[in-house]
Amino acid sequence: MADPREIAEILKAAPEVAKAAYSDSVAATLKEISKIGVDAAKTLRLALFPLQFTAALQDRLAAYIDSAVRSVPEPRRIAPQPSVALSICEGLKFCDPAEEVSRLYVALLARAMDKERVGEAHPAFVNIIAQLAPDEIVVIRQLGHAGPVGNEGSYKTYFRAAAGARLALTNGEAEQALDAHGVPDPIRQLVLSIAVNPEELAQPRLYSVFLEHLTSLGLVSYTNEPKNRGVLQGVMHGSASAQLLCIQLSDFGDLFFRACVKENF
Repeated sequence: MADPREIAEILKAAPEVAKAAYSDSVAATLKEISKIGVDAAKTLRLALFPLQFTAALQDRLAAYIDSAVRSVPEPRRIAPQPSVALSICEGLKFCDPAEEVSRLYVALLARAMDKERVGEAHPAFVNIIAQLAPDEIVVIRQLGHAGPVGNEGSYKTYFRAAAGARLALTNGEAEQALDAHGVPDPIRQLVLSIAVNPEELAQPRLYSVFLEHLTSLGLVSYTNEPKNRGVLQGVMHGSASAQLLCIQLSDFGDLFFRACVKENF
């Protein structure tokens, strides 16, 4: 529990926050945190009691922390690294529960408190989450669920307009491009079965732009080797209307997917 002298200082400085310190949600969260140990309680109390917090924001953050703690089996719970935990809580402060990024932050906090998965809680992920658009989370999820193609590893195919490299093609337009290029039906079906789905995005035409950003963050890479020598050999490298690319999560991107995205969508 908080030191009585600390509470007295909070009472003087911010009465509204002091009320939140005794709310049921905050008290329940502190009780759950205390089971992990003194270090965890100390770290997460720092996150829960900044003086600038309103009662509503404090209750919301307490709910996020509680969700992260409870998602880790009790025998596996450990005190998180203070720098990582406090950075995550800083990101969560003003996240609306309906925002997809809030689920990524909570998942990352859970990894930081799980002795079997703490290695997934890379410190850089905090800043990466803050930079993601909702559609980019969809792209990461699509690539994270890519399956192996023959013996070539896991990747997805992606079509963009040859005349405008930033313009993504819909699945229907991709089919038309394959037909126009005379791709044999078995290969055509394979390409389409492993194609990304721009229609899942709120702004499907910006798929290329989102890929460009994710590549700059080190999460996505282009791999054209499979279509040069593998099962996609002979498939269009490009035509007057479209260009076919193979894309995948980088190793760093795959770690991000497993740590923050996979179990939330």
